[in-house]
Amino acid sequence: MRNLDNIIAVSAMALLLVSCDNDWEPEKLLSSDGEVLFTSMNLDVDNSIKETLPSTGLDVNDYTVSVTSMATDAVCGRWKYGEMPQVLTLPVGDYKIDVENAPLQAAAWDSPFYHASNSFSIKENEIYSLGDMTCVLSNVAVSVRYSDALKAALGDDVKVTITAADNAVLDYSSDETRIGYFAMPAGASTLVASFSGTVNGHPTSLLKTFTGIEAGQHHYVTFSVNNGSIDSGLIIDADITFEDVDIDIPGGEDPDPGDRPGEDGAPTITSQTLDLNGVNTVTDDLVARVDIVAPNGIDKLEVTIVSESLTPEELAGVGLTDHFDLAHPGEFDDALQGLGFQTGNDIIGKESLTFDISSFMPLLVFFPGDHSFRLDVTDSKGLKVSANLKFHTPQQ
Repeated sequence: MRNLDNIIAVSAMALLLVSCDNDWEPEKLLSSDGEVLFTSMNLDVDNSIKETLPSTGLDVNDYTVSVTSMATDAVCGRWKYGEMPQVLTLPVGDYKIDVENAPLQAAAWDSPFYHASNSFSIKENEIYSLGDMTCVLSNVAVSVRYSDALKAALGDDVKVTITAADNAVLDYSSDETRIGYFAMPAGASTLVASFSGTVNGHPTSLLKTFTGIEAGQHHYVTFSVNNGSIDSGLIIDADITFEDVDIDIPGGEDPDPGDRPGEDGAPTITSQTLDLNGVNTVTDDLVARVDIVAPNGIDKLEVTIVSESLTPEELAGVGLTDHFDLAHPGEFDDALQGLGFQTGNDIIGKESLTFDISSFMPLLVFFPGDHSFRLDVTDSKGLKVSANLKFHTPQQ
């Protein structure tokens, strides 16, 4: 009888030694094993935006491989990819394998986080082959840039603070060239850029919130002057770009919660005839239309005209000013309708609208230089979207 007791004890000890944790559980006495074949695993790194990212951490032999029990969250093993065992024996159950180049940091310079994860099941007396795994960039890369005109006017005290999820922060000096990296946990999608310092001798500040941010992206936050020149009345813009896609968020004061493109139900501005991210050349027959969609109904449609040659005095000659609200035009109603604009009740409450300034183009032909028509659309719930329509009239 004593020999039988010894056999049971030795068997129990052996089973516990190959399990993922040291807690004694009676049901494990009846468990069985299988194996995972590490030699079948091929590891690769997707660095598809490598032109903009440093090559830091691309040697997969230094990547960390860990296996975790899905049932207990206990880590069953952790190795460097170049030092993994050929085979690992595990009790029957469900597991997760994670591969990463380094620990994920909330915010850090030049620290891309490459990660891959996969789940698998161990079955009795079977060998599981891991197969191919590809690590991808799993945090957000952020660079800060300035337009040439603005950069030439920056004081030594200028800095930009980028804030991400859980108040992770990095401060970018005006000559910072490094890339900042931010963790973007599940459910988080926001970056906040805060500009402060002296511009052309004037204390200047700007706070902008950007949404729709996702892990795996490299974003450029670019600050510029809205009219391309430095003067006492300058207004700084902040744009954010990802690859070749521009999200134009014109400058101004700290945005209210509605001034966040991408929020559910917020208005949108698109165009099939104009380049909303570039400069459009003015001609007599240029079709200049944008399509506005506001599911909650339009409350305001404000237009701000900034032009090198079409000055407020010139606009006054046709009964206009450089800033007006088409939904509430007041004294400018007749002049706006005379130029073909919709106003008042033709705007208010509309869920979709085509804003057409094609009739304005023959007038712009006689005013060489750069012009912009900034649109600010606010819906009945206070949600807002902006777009900056940029035009250039060649010298005659």
